[in-house]
Amino acid sequence: GSFLVGAASEAPLKASGLAALVEEAEKHVGSPRLHATDFAAGRPSSNLKVFIYDLPSKYHVDVLRGFDQKFTLKSNCDFMLSPCDEETWAGKRSSLRQVGGEVPILLKFLQVPKVAPELANLFVVPFFIRLACVLANVRFRCSGSDLVRQFFQDIDKLLPYWRPENADRHLFLATGEPHTLPLEVMSLPLVVTQGAIWPPESQHVVMPISEPHAQLQPSAYSPSSSRDLLFMYTGTANNIPRRLLHEALVRFSKRHQAAHFRCPSSVSTRNCSTLLEMPGMRRGDDAKASELSPSGMVSLMRRSVFCPCPPAENPAAGTKRLWDSLAAGCLPVVIGFPGLGGRNWWRPGGSGLPRALPFANSLLGCS
Repeated sequence: GSFLVGAASEAPLKASGLAALVEEAEKHVGSPRLHATDFAAGRPSSNLKVFIYDLPSKYHVDVLRGFDQKFTLKSNCDFMLSPCDEETWAGKRSSLRQVGGEVPILLKFLQVPKVAPELANLFVVPFFIRLACVLANVRFRCSGSDLVRQFFQDIDKLLPYWRPENADRHLFLATGEPHTLPLEVMSLPLVVTQGAIWPPESQHVVMPISEPHAQLQPSAYSPSSSRDLLFMYTGTANNIPRRLLHEALVRFSKRHQAAHFRCPSSVSTRNCSTLLEMPGMRRGDDAKASELSPSGMVSLMRRSVFCPCPPAENPAAGTKRLWDSLAAGCLPVVIGFPGLGGRNWWRPGGSGLPRALPFANSLLGCS
């Protein structure tokens, strides 16, 4: 179906504001579409009456276009407008896909039947907040983003239906870790983020890392016919758990003589890959982390039985590896650190799994 944008008027949209985002998305085959049951009768979402503010292009589609201007390394994929397997590593442009979940979320909401604002019970604010922070070279708090600062200064003009009594029905999109977001966003009652990192428990809507790989989409995915690799791990030995994991895999490989282990120089160096074969099966591919494309890494995950997921530089990076492993059918191996409110998957003393990982209770059996 065609995109529908909430507005009081039934007049056709021109190619400005949200219409410009719609026009950009429809250039790409496979752009996110609603699932048939997303708004089926009986589901909680079936009672939603959605209105979407028609914000100027600078708050959404221009943010996406800014990535092509900002990052010199080019990719064969667009930025989160459609599923795509990256054939080469494009530096930060590739890694930032893990915080781009606000793009497919908005594209799905744009397909929800529109209602007039006086009938709405959910107001969607189409501002890519986390990505705007990235473009401003702001990693934490985002106070240095002129666009974010201007938005909150002009919020009454940009959101004419914003009232204290309906603030909890305004949905903001900021798919990063809460500690990286502007304080104004962290204080909002309804915002999509990637989950709480520290207590107290967040009231944010928690979403998993968006899965951009085409080969892992439900319509394209099929279980791999062979799992000839026992372990697949590639990463940087830049923290203690990663270094210990790295050393344990090296010891295992020497003991069983069943691994391909490649590093640029020494065992303790950065950017190492470990591919451990299943006994009696064909040898795995030689690989260095620096030489693997994002698509190549996923392909190796689909051939592996276990995928170690040690702590990363930040929770988003660690969570992405975890969700990629699950989608690839590779069993993720995580470290159960003692945490506050349950076991933590990425650092000692962090928030427990039910607070930091979407669907943790049903997915991992946490209590």
